[in-house]
Amino acid sequence: MMNKSNEISANQVFIFVVSGQIGFGILSMASTLAEDVGHDGWIAIILAGMITSLIICLIVATLKRFNNLSIIEINNIIFGKYIGTFFSVAAIVYLTYTTVLSLRNFNDVIRMSALRLTPPLVLTSFIIIPIIYLSWYGLKYICRYAAAQVVLFILVILYYLLLIKYFRFTFLQPIGVSGIKKIVEVSFSPFTSFIGYELLTFIYPYIKDKKKLLRSTLYANTFTIVFYLITIVMLTGFFGEVMLEQLLYPIFSLARAYRAPIFERLDLFFISLWFPIMLSTVLVYYFCAYNSLKRLFNIENNKPKCKILIWSFTIIVILLSRLPENMVQLRSLFDQLGYISTGYVAYIFICYILSFIKRGNKSNEKAS
Repeated sequence: MMNKSNEISANQVFIFVVSGQIGFGILSMASTLAEDVGHDGWIAIILAGMITSLIICLIVATLKRFNNLSIIEINNIIFGKYIGTFFSVAAIVYLTYTTVLSLRNFNDVIRMSALRLTPPLVLTSFIIIPIIYLSWYGLKYICRYAAAQVVLFILVILYYLLLIKYFRFTFLQPIGVSGIKKIVEVSFSPFTSFIGYELLTFIYPYIKDKKKLLRSTLYANTFTIVFYLITIVMLTGFFGEVMLEQLLYPIFSLARAYRAPIFERLDLFFISLWFPIMLSTVLVYYFCAYNSLKRLFNIENNKPKCKILIWSFTIIVILLSRLPENMVQLRSLFDQLGYISTGYVAYIFICYILSFIKRGNKSNEKAS
């Protein structure tokens, strides 16, 4: 029986996908692009966004081959019970890995920018409390919380406008100097900043108006592209590619550039706007991992077992988040995440091909 607290509309899918995409990748994306393609990073963003749109079409087409099932059930239909369970566990490990890295990154950003003396384990425990609360009550409430991000993104854009007088178009010229080949290579490389769309494979059964799913998800990806594009252009035009390469989190460095006549530290206000955005990214991956475990063990309607599961899973996530020794190692793990997500997309493509052999719709009738 479907849990009503998890049912969401296609419009809420827009918020969910944006929450998964915009969060942590953008923090260091500008400096990474400056190292790879100089001031032509904005072109790579457009091409990568177009590639992501094609991947989204593939994912939705794959899900439509099956009747209201998530990837957890699809694995069993295509590969059988034992091999399917193996692939489901691998998918959950991927979600957990992303949750752990995002949580650790969120912790480090808060300690670096605001609460430097707070013990890391204490800070992590407080961060995860609202994540547990919202995940327990369901996907519908997660999307309602994440909807507030739209206002935050608008405020971020308004902050950019305060610095527009320092923007230099000469920092963006000449266009294409990095070479088309190099820009295309960077665009096709594993792009951690755009992941989040793959979460559709885990929440598909809970979407009510599935006919609007593709359109809503493509709108979400377009929103992400536009926001990334504005941010990369602003950072490049403000700092220049030489300085941009040296900054760890350019977007926070930009926050310190403006001195308001009334607010003494406007940069702290800007950084605080980013906290709910980063929390949403951790939240959507945490929920998908926890909910997929419930579906794997078939305990969605068993509250006592769900309570044991959510607390056990939370403890594991907190402990694993403390394993990276420093920010350098954490950034290296994030780079690996791009390759893992690319592998997951390739796996979905294989599922799409095999669905024509397995005749997904007929199998669904037997499974139900």
